[in-house]
Amino acid sequence: MYRVGVMDIELHLPTAHSLKEKRSLLKGPIERVRDRFNVSVIELPGRDGWQRATVTAACVANGTDQIRQMLEKVADYFERADGLVILESHIEML
Repeated sequence: MYRVGVMDIELHLPTAHSLKEKRSLLKGPIERVRDRFNVSVIELPGRDGWQRATVTAACVANGTDQIRQMLEKVADYFERADGLVILESHIEML
């Protein structure tokens, strides 16, 4: 039986001073995470302000350990990305 894991990541973008800068800071890491880790990633709409964003990543695998490891790698990647600071992350198994 396959399991689904979903991770929400709250990000702070301290160098973003406009919506254009916010999108620029997020676009590259989101695309690279999709390509590198083969997961679905989206920036959730509705976050006011230029220096905050919520990104959600999801993946499917045989076991929860595989999912947790993959999503932790995704979080590590966002943590290392220039201009992004993780404020909080949460993993949920479905």
